[in-house]
Amino acid sequence: MSPRPRDTSLGSGVYFKSEDYIGLRKRLVIWIVDLSVVAASIMISLFMGFFASLTIGNVEPYLTLACMIWIWLYMTAIKASPLRTLGYRAVGAKIITLRGEQPSVFRMTLRFSLWCLGLNYLLYDLLWTTFDDESQTLHDRFAGTCVVKASAKPIGTGEVHITRYTALGYNLAYEQVSHIRPKAQAAQLTT
Repeated sequence: MSPRPRDTSLGSGVYFKSEDYIGLRKRLVIWIVDLSVVAASIMISLFMGFFASLTIGNVEPYLTLACMIWIWLYMTAIKASPLRTLGYRAVGAKIITLRGEQPSVFRMTLRFSLWCLGLNYLLYDLLWTTFDDESQTLHDRFAGTCVVKASAKPIGTGEVHITRYTALGYNLAYEQVSHIRPKAQAAQLTT
């Protein structure tokens, strides 16, 4: 009986040393700093709106739209760029895809959308980092991204597979890089 061929349709990705992944404490710092920037943006928008309404008239819809665009840019395009957000810069982190590339704006928008699901999801997301092998959040897992130290270099490549979990009544599935070599490849290395 011949062995069943391995499914490699999802391609390969990179992985890092366990200490290169950003854990819960640094993620909390990132969130506090970045949420402070977002809150400051909202406050500035409100302040400008108040004074503009005294002189020009009702500009609130335009300032609201501008503020929303700025928050979206900050949490997606800037976060994924080499510039990074203030929170990512403060802890020395960067965000990459499972293949080690800079995430697209679409992928970051998906990630940000998952982050906006609500307080219960955020608490579940934080809890997830405490027992995830690579200290990643669920929104990172679902978006196919990974938060690592800015100076981190991949230590290897592996096949990307679908990982499935059932936790707290949820059935979860996401892509993950396998750190384990296929048996045939491991046997070749030992001979």
